[in-house]
Parts: sequence; C-alpha cells; structure tokens
Amino acid sequence: MNERWNRDYCVIAAIALVSCLLLAWSGQVVGLIAVGNGQGWDGSVFVRLIHEIAQDAYTNSDPYRAARTVAFPAIYFIEFCSLQVDLVLVQRDINIALMALSACMLYVSARLKDVPWDVAATTVATFLSAWCVLVVPVFTPILTDHVAIFTSSLSLLLWATDRKRGLYLIVALTIWTMPSSALVPLALLAIQNGHVGSKRIPDSLRFNTLLFMAVLALCAVVYFWKGHGILKGVNTHALDFRHNPAGQVTGSVALLPVSILVSVVMLLLCVRAAASFIIQHAGAFCIRHIVVGLAFALASFMLMRVMIDFDKGFTASKLVNNMTRQALSAPFKTWVAHTAYFGPVVLLVYYHVALRRTGLPPALLLCLIGFMPLLALGSESRQWVAVLPVMILALGFLPLSMLSRVVLLLVSGMTFWGIWNLNADVTKAVATHVGLQHPLWNNYLGRVGPWMSMDVYRHWIAFAALMVVAVLLADSPQRLRRWKSPSA
Repeated sequence: MNERWNRDYCVIAAIALVSCLLLAWSGQVVGLIAVGNGQGWDGSVFVRLIHEIAQDAYTNSDPYRAARTVAFPAIYFIEFCSLQVDLVLVQRDINIALMALSACMLYVSARLKDVPWDVAATTVATFLSAWCVLVVPVFTPILTDHVAIFTSSLSLLLWATDRKRGLYLIVALTIWTMPSSALVPLALLAIQNGHVGSKRIPDSLRFNTLLFMAVLALCAVVYFWKGHGILKGVNTHALDFRHNPAGQVTGSVALLPVSILVSVVMLLLCVRAAASFIIQHAGAFCIRHIVVGLAFALASFMLMRVMIDFDKGFTASKLVNNMTRQALSAPFKTWVAHTAYFGPVVLLVYYHVALRRTGLPPALLLCLIGFMPLLALGSESRQWVAVLPVMILALGFLPLSMLSRVVLLLVSGMTFWGIWNLNADVTKAVATHVGLQHPLWNNYLGRVGPWMSMDVYRHWIAFAALMVVAVLLADSPQRLRRWKSPSA
C-alpha cells in the first residue's frame, strides 16, 4: 500500500509539473487573442462589468454576464484595489493553475476508484490534449469555461471521497458561473455510492417503439410550439452577413431532411439511455441528497434574481431556437464540433453510453446521460464544457486496451493542426474585418459549432471518422477476445 501511494505521489507531482509546462508552452505559442487587448469578446464585457461594480456605476446592461463575473475573484480584487497589473496575464496564470489542479484531481479520483495507475495517467494525458484545456485557457483567459472545468473536476474528487457537503456548495456556485455545470454535482449527489444496478435493461421491440413514439410526440410539441420559423436560418443563423465570403454558410438546407432524421435518432438514443438507467438503477437514487441539492440550486438562483435585475439588458439568447438550428444545420454537426473542441474522447465515451452496456459507476453514467441531449442538440461545445472531466474519468473505466488508449491520445494530439498559425490568423482576421466564416477564423471559430462553416465541417467530419476507425482498429484484438470469452 505504501509503495502504491509513493508511486501515486510521484505521478501526481509529474502531472502537475507537465501540465504547467505544457500550458506555459501553449501560451508562448498562441499568445493572446487579438480582441479587446487579449480579453476577448465575452472577457471585455466581464471586465467592464466588474469595473462598473467596483466603481459603484453598474448600468445593468448585461445581467446575464454580470452573474458570471463571480468566476473572476482575482479581477474583482484587482479592480477594487486599483492595482496596476495586467489582469489578462494574471487570469491566464490562474487558468494554468486551475487546469493543472484539475488534471491532478482527475488522477486522484481515478485511483480512489481503483483505476490502474497507468490507465489513469494515460487518461489524464488525454484530458491535457483537449483543445479547451491546452489552448483556450491561455488564448482567451477571461472565460467562465475554465472555472467550469475546475469545479467539475473538484466535484468528481469530492464524489470519489464521498464528501457530499462540498458538492452542495459547488451546486450553489455553478448556478452563477455556468448553470449547465450544476448538472455534474447534482448527478453525483443523486446516486448512492457503491450501488450496482440490479435490474435487467429492457431491450424489447415494444419498449423501443414506445420510446420512439414519445420522441416523435416531443418533436411535434416543439414544432407546434415554435412554429415553422424554427426551421428558418438553419444555414445562416450565426453568419456575419456584412463580411461573409460568398458561399461560406454554416449549414445546408439541402441536407435538412437528413439532419432532422439524425436529430430524431439522437433524441431516441438519449431517451432510451435515460429510461434504461432509471429502470436499472431505480433503487440507487438518494431522495434526501437530491432535495437538498435542488434546494441549494434554488436558493442560489433566488439570491441571483434578488441581487441582479434581469428585467432589462441582455439576458441570454433563445435556447430552444438556437439549439434546434444548431442540431439541424448539418448532419452530426454537433458531434463534429464537440470532436474539434473536446477531442475524439467524446465520440468514444458516448458510443459506449448510447450503444453498449458499460461498466461505468452509476453516478458517472447519470452525469453523461444528463449532458447527452445537450451535446446532441447544441453545437456550442463551450457551454457544455463541464462534461469533459466526467468523460475523461469515465474513459478510465471503459474496457479498452492500452494500445487503444495510446492511439486515442495520439489522435487527440492530431487535432491541434493550425496551432502555430492561430495567433497570426486571428490577428489578421481582426485587422482586416473579415467575416467570422472566413478561412482566417477557421483555427478558432471553426471549432465552435454555430460559427463553423460547411467547408470546415466537411474537414472535421472526415477527420472524426478516421479517428473513430483508428481507435476501433486498435481495440479490435481485445474486442475479439471478449467476444470469444464464455463470460462475455
């Protein structure tokens, strides 16, 4: 036992050191985004709002982002104390520390759940090879995404150590910083530790037909609620029309029937996964923890509404309309965008969740199922970034060979094409005022679903297919052995 923990301490120290070095190197390569002096679009608004609050001159122009400024205590400190420092660089250094801590917490969580140390280390390396971990925190430092990754990783550590009280506090915090990330601590609270599903998952034609009819009814309700206008603009809703290059659209009207079919299938897989989980793990839910967790979320939300006036100013976009158009813009575009942002791990993990019976701990499986419809319908991956640490930890439990894990890691590294030209391209794009679908934006906004042009989409869907084939081929010998095994 002592030898095991001595080795783990060494691995944790190595992970912390390598994480900091990799992110510092990435910061040197990509620099800072040439928007708002490195603050970025959202970051400029966050800094302006914090400055207004510090000067007691808050104008209530953007209550949506005003709530999220809670994620930047260092910038609040700088503004209130009127310190003469570069707050962008300070926040970038904080982000490097947060990503390094997140990587360490994921390794510890995996080891506490008896994942072998080499598998855990390879899994963490896959985490560090995600675009949203290695590039975004240093290129656009003032975003709440990085805090969401950290709070999600901390939630997993608290779950692994069975410390529920800390999860309640994270629920309250995430309601302010990024509401979707509250799903992680709530799902971890909902399931009793140590529970193993006992009921058989139904797989009858009647069961699947019933779920299919339910999905069709849901789609019909949304269509009649929103009207035919919800289908308009599926190929142009995120365009910068003034500077958009000819033919550079973000979707395809010609492929709309295929996109609708794919979306219905995705919803069916989501509903089936949720229904199967509820049936198999009906006795695992801890009502007391669920009620207390929701009470913390409600109390935090009510406090937000009392402190911030949401009756005027920007209060966020129309969620249902945007997600529908994102899902229907092109077949599988949501998953293509997630592959570009998270890496191929998202495809591998959700392949097991949707189509195979996994050996994942029920709490992790519930987290993944909770995010599944959001990922299937919403292509703006950064809004669901809190699921990345969950996917990474789940990767450690999947029945994959070490060769498959190494191939996945190598293929993930291949997604960093264009990193060397990122800063130069974005700087030129900003200086020349080209449209957001211009090739100069491909290395940055080409990885964000709503703004991904069809040319970039075609590139990424081919690349995603090759990545899946490479990982499946690497794992084929082990899968063949499992099929031949009598116990399989």
